Amino acid sequence: MKMSSPRPGRLRTWAAGLCIAGAVGLVLVDAVTAWAENTLLSTSGFLAAIRPLPTDPTVEIQIIDNVQRQLTAALDRSPARIGPRLLSTGQVRQLVADAVPVVLGSAEFQQAWKAALSTGHAELVKVLRHHSMLLTVTPSGLDVTVSIALEQLADQAGLPRQLASNLPADLPISVTLIQNQDLHRAAQAVQLADDLSGVLILAITTLGFMGLLLARHRRRALITGLAAVAIAAGAARLIIAWGQSPGSRPIIADVAARYLVAPLATNLITIAVICALTAAGLIAARWVAARPDRYTPSTRTTSPKDRPSL
Repeated sequence: MKMSSPRPGRLRTWAAGLCIAGAVGLVLVDAVTAWAENTLLSTSGFLAAIRPLPTDPTVEIQIIDNVQRQLTAALDRSPARIGPRLLSTGQVRQLVADAVPVVLGSAEFQQAWKAALSTGHAELVKVLRHHSMLLTVTPSGLDVTVSIALEQLADQAGLPRQLASNLPADLPISVTLIQNQDLHRAAQAVQLADDLSGVLILAITTLGFMGLLLARHRRRALITGLAAVAIAAGAARLIIAWGQSPGSRPIIADVAARYLVAPLATNLITIAVICALTAAGLIAARWVAARPDRYTPSTRTTSPKDRPSL
């Protein structure tokens, strides 16, 4: 018995659906990759996201509490316990609450905060991208590499000059400073983001055009794809909002994560709104085109009997 092969039309529909679904998924991947490149791995983007952190009301309260504890402990350790006699705990709290916001908003602190963020982030990205000459991320953790001049080593060891001349000039020595596999996974994620950032747009465009070319009803396929992107972007935004709910992390870490994720959340909302409005516009245009015109006057042919006789 000969089995009937699938109809070409059904295979074409499945192929179009897979292409459009792949393009939809890659749109979200591209949004995340662009956010990682422009915010997490860009010093200017990271600085723009994190710079307002000290002036956040929640973070400011944490800084005031920290400064108060340190100042109270310093006064308690003062000679002959002079500190507690001069300032009570309530006075210390009031002084700190008045002084800390002024210091955090000063130009001197903002300049120092910006310099610390810029320098630290630039060095971290160099390490994660394997651009640092001294620090290297390996599967075991963070290694530091120091080169020792073999000429000096040969002199100290008393090696013959002829033997030392045949050896390399420097001998690299690596020492593991931090044993943490998360650093290696972070470096792999950075490498993946760098690799994907240049090909995702081309892949999305190719899959989208292939899906539309294979679809029998191209306008319907385009509307479906746009609606799917809008729904997926909205769902991703809800997942981000759910993940930002208060958890076991420190308060300052939660606020910093919220500042860092804010550009991604904004991009997802923008994508969802643009795709939804475009899909709605295509639906409205299709509905208007298919709607009969009410205002077209009907032409009525008159029979010879209805014509007036002369």
